[in-house]
Amino acid sequence: MAIEKVRDFFGIRYVVPYNLTSRKPIVVLRAIGEISYENEVESIDLTGGHTEAPYDVEYGQPSPAFTGTVREYPAELFGIMETVTTTENAAESSGSVGSPTNNQGTSMFNASNGVSAVSVNSAQKANLVFGEYIFVATAAQTFDIYVNGLEDAFDDIEGKVVSGVDASSAGTVDVDALGITVVITGTSAFTTGDTMSFEVRPENTGSTEILVGTGTEPSNFGLRCIFPRKTDGVMHYIDVFNVSGRGMPWKGVSREFSEFDINWKPLARSSDGAVYKMVRCLGV
Repeated sequence: MAIEKVRDFFGIRYVVPYNLTSRKPIVVLRAIGEISYENEVESIDLTGGHTEAPYDVEYGQPSPAFTGTVREYPAELFGIMETVTTTENAAESSGSVGSPTNNQGTSMFNASNGVSAVSVNSAQKANLVFGEYIFVATAAQTFDIYVNGLEDAFDDIEGKVVSGVDASSAGTVDVDALGITVVITGTSAFTTGDTMSFEVRPENTGSTEILVGTGTEPSNFGLRCIFPRKTDGVMHYIDVFNVSGRGMPWKGVSREFSEFDINWKPLARSSDGAVYKMVRCLGV
């Protein structure tokens, strides 16, 4: 009988969390830096007297763990790691200006005497900045605009972008530098220091909002690790039957793609106590 060729894994193609009930994939993770299954088992030695080694050894409870590095942030991954509410927004070819909200005081966003609405200036929509616009009253009829977002040039360290917007006359005021039109109704009577704000999205093909800390609670999932087909035709996958993971990390790194570490816990399958299955196919 011929000696079998040495078998090893090469690379990692996909890591696929899936629903335990339906077995439908939840998300196909593609940018995987590393995935590692480790099974630490404590050895319990029988010792006593004066010997050069234990008399016997038995083993304690296995404690398997999944660790690895992932380099992508799909919304679905937040959904299996955190309690979340996810909102998918359709494409916005003209961008979007959200509903204004008074923050400090109530004099700025005012349907009778003040800023009654803000909309996209279609002629200047290219200037919309992704993030939050904050209007800050500087006098009864003037305000400055600050941006908490992806702005390229600020006027000061506090994030001011536009100074001295005139709100003395009822009608519309175009703020071309930020791609918006402000509607003034009645006679503005701002209280200096009062603020209002709203969210802004530039023209886009869709957007996702993930609210962490409220909504659908995460649940356990299955996990299939799929390895690339090797040049000799050999294929592998490993199916881990029941995995628990909580807490979705994230970070930003200067001039580098972000990556984060996972630390998931494999559990025994309730039906038979199995943990995982490795399948090798000797392709032609």
